[in-house]
Amino acid sequence: MARLLTYMSTSQGHVYPPVDMLRELTRRGHEVHVRTREADVDRFAKLGMHADRIDPRIEEIECDDWRARTQSGA
Repeated sequence: MARLLTYMSTSQGHVYPPVDMLRELTRRGHEVHVRTREADVDRFAKLGMHADRIDPRIEEIECDDWRARTQSGA
């Protein structure tokens, strides 16, 4: 089986879309490692993944791309 490393964005809305895919890979016997926000480490671990926190300095950066008026401005 494969060993996969997944890095999750610090924006909450970007964390959950790939979860079903990662759960299926875990169910199929692949070794899934996740780097995510501190608040989500336990959630991913309970799903059978190897979860660890991203660097706290990254987590402190405010994601403000939603304020941009265009995609290229974001």
